[in-house]
Formats: sequence, C-alpha cells, structure tokens
Amino acid sequence: MSCPQHIFVAVSDHGFGHLVQVAPLVNRVRQFWPRARVTLYTGHSRALVASRIKGDFTHLQRSPDPGMAMHHALDVDADASYLAYRELFRDWPATLDQECERLRGVDLVIADIPFATLAAARRLGIPGVAVCSLNWADIFERYCGDRADARAWIEEMAAAYRQADLFLQPAPSMPMGWLDNRLAIGPLVAMGRTRREALRVELGVGADARILLASLGGIPTRMAFEHWPRGAGIHYLIRAGDEPPPGGFSDLGALGWPFPDVMASVDGLLTKPGYGMFSEAACLGLPVLFVRRNDWPEEPHLVEWLLAHGRAREIARENLDSGRFIEDWRVLLEMPATTPPLASGAEEGAAAIRDLFAKGIIG
Repeated sequence: MSCPQHIFVAVSDHGFGHLVQVAPLVNRVRQFWPRARVTLYTGHSRALVASRIKGDFTHLQRSPDPGMAMHHALDVDADASYLAYRELFRDWPATLDQECERLRGVDLVIADIPFATLAAARRLGIPGVAVCSLNWADIFERYCGDRADARAWIEEMAAAYRQADLFLQPAPSMPMGWLDNRLAIGPLVAMGRTRREALRVELGVGADARILLASLGGIPTRMAFEHWPRGAGIHYLIRAGDEPPPGGFSDLGALGWPFPDVMASVDGLLTKPGYGMFSEAACLGLPVLFVRRNDWPEEPHLVEWLLAHGRAREIARENLDSGRFIEDWRVLLEMPATTPPLASGAEEGAAAIRDLFAKGIIG
C-alpha cells in the first residue's frame, strides 16, 4: 500500500494540549493524502475538533485513555487517576479487543498519545505513529508508580509506545530516552494570523494598554480575577465562564476568534507550562508570565526550552492569586526580543510518515 485510505487519529482529551499539538501534523498529512478518510477518536466535542482539524472527518466522541485526573489545572488528583487506570486495566485483553474493533478498516493510526489504540494497531498489523511531548507511562509512574499493580500497567503502556512504528517527539519534549523509535522534530504549532488592531477594536482597548491573555489551558480552573490590578496599562483577556469582572477584562469566549489568531494578536500571555501555550508563544515571540505546577514531569523541559528560545518570567502561585505580578510583567516587557524558533514540526513529522509508506517500511 503506497498511501492510507483511512487515517485514524486518537487524541487524549486531558486538556486541550494534545489536540492542539497533533492538529498541525494531521492537517499536513492530509495534504499528502487528500482522499484519505479521517476519523478523530477523542472525548473532545466535534466543534472543538473542527476548530483545529481542517476538512471533513468522522467524529468518534469517547475518551481513548484516562490521561490524569486533575483537581484543577495546576494539581493532579493521584487517587482518582489510580482508580481510573485500575478500571482500564481490570480486563486489559477485553480493552484491547474493544480498541481493535474500532480500528477495523483502518490503514494508519496516529496517536497523541492513547497507548491502548497503539497496542491495538500493533496487534492488527496497522501502522502506528505516536506523537507527543510526553507519554502516559512516565506521567502515571511519577504520581502512582508505587501503588498496587501499577508497575504491570506501566509496562503495558511502555510496550505500546515502544512498539509503535514511530514516536514523533516535537520540541520541546521530555527526554524519553527509553524509546528507541523516537524521532525529534521541530515545534508542532499552528501559526495564527496577526490582527492586533482588529483585536483592539473588538475589545475597545486603547493604544496605550497591553492585552494580556490569561489562560491555564483546557482544564477548568478558577483564577482570582477580583484581586488582579486594574488600571496598570493591562487589559485582560480571560476565559470568564460567566460575565467577566468589570474594568479591564474581556471574555475570550465572547470574542469568537480562532485561538491561534488570538495568540498572534495579543501582547503577552499568562499561563502554566504546557506544550501548546509555550510552543506557540515562543514561535510567535510572545512574552510569557508563567506559574509552575512543580511536580509535572514534563514541566522542567518545557520551561528550559522556553527560557532558551523566548521571553519568559516565572511568578509564584500565590502572586497569581493575589495579582502581584505587575512588576514581573514590566521586567518581562523590557527583555530583549529573541529570534523565534521555526514551527517546522508538522512538515518534518508528516514527511517522516510519508517516507515510511513510500519505503515500504510500514503499510
């Protein structure tokens, strides 16, 4: 087979980051094989998927893996995570049987990073490509590795990743040195259109104010906006949920713009370390204030990369809640601009997948 007829894309729905990461790759792959049918297997809504994936697709709305349960965007719920994995592995052969049924008639699996889907692809002899800056085996081990039966589950996850035909590792990533099938590629980023003046008009913001996008990603988390300073030359663009606070706040949801265009048009970002936010900000040359999660295994590698390739400054978690980050923001704006990294991951990753088919290594 020289090209796949049906591409099956499995996407973890732990926040938005996995969809944001894999979408540029899938969109580039579709340019190579425009007639291929595409199925998206994820717990995300069709509307969210369609905001990132171009063209028609079949939507199978179901969570393909437990990810990690979260108290909120900054803290993992280890107990709930352990219970979710215990349920998944209660009858692992039956779980694989179910995954195999979903893959009937599929010619290529791309997974960011559901391990059961990759394991099923291997069983059926379907080419499987993993792509992610992390993997659930390492993440789960960090929080639950010392619990009953966890070691056996981790070994099953690791085996699924090792047996993939290719593991694409976009910059920035965890090292994952135990994966012999990994291939380093550039950042996986969808670059938006820069529309700064249009954004100011939409938000009613004057030329003197800086627009600061405040988002901790796709896991719902309340931030103490009521304590944040007003009138400091900042207009906050936030995920309000309800009505945004009066005086200097706008609701991102009400704006209705594609998120990449928002990222390309604001003056700065306030966030936590996460692949999508950090990689997009760096490739855009966007200044970043960030608050650490501290125990997330991927975090130090994301932070090190952003500090090397962009303008960034850490703030303490208590300063996020209290709003005492204005001086950090001013210092950040005075940092010299850097040369943004090239968002080359989609082109490199898609070429690697195409080459595997062309050389007959898979397929």
